[in-house]
Amino acid sequence: MFFKQKISSFMIILMLCVSVSFAQGQLQQTPQQQPQNEAQQLYMEYNQLNQQLQQLQQQAMADEQIAQQGEALDEKITDAMVEKNPEIQETLDKRDELISSYQAAQQSGDQEKIQQLSQEFQAVSQKIQTEQQQVMSNPELKSDVEAFQETVMNKMEEINPEVPQLMNRMQEIRAQLSAMQQQGGGQ
Repeated sequence: MFFKQKISSFMIILMLCVSVSFAQGQLQQTPQQQPQNEAQQLYMEYNQLNQQLQQLQQQAMADEQIAQQGEALDEKITDAMVEKNPEIQETLDKRDELISSYQAAQQSGDQEKIQQLSQEFQAVSQKIQTEQQQVMSNPELKSDVEAFQETVMNKMEEINPEVPQLMNRMQEIRAQLSAMQQQGGGQ
């Protein structure tokens, strides 16, 4: 059970971490001429949509068949990464240690430790994502990932038919935040 939680947590974090940090970066770079309220409201809406989609994704990943497919895909990607760069195994082990430590810190309520571990996890995840992106250029892996993403999306839509609208709204918000940033950059 923990392994499935680890896989789904890992995949969710990797899939959504990028979009959250994108929105945070956009908000931080919003020019002073733009009403901060507007940017903050967009960011808050983005976060709410992101949380909603994360919950739906977790529900979809709870499906036994999807969980097994995710585990097999993760194993295939991990094997490809280690084959390409054997040193990445240390980083993968570190990720697993951080997940365990994070769970322990959550249980004890140690907020300082949680924050520290979150930062370390983000750095480790960045290294893993870089390796993943490199091995994902393999057409077979790319095809497998796309099929898995489609399976998860279909399950999410089965749970909540409004998923496409939620994702479209997130893209609109990203575009608005980018436009705000570009307006400030040209002045």
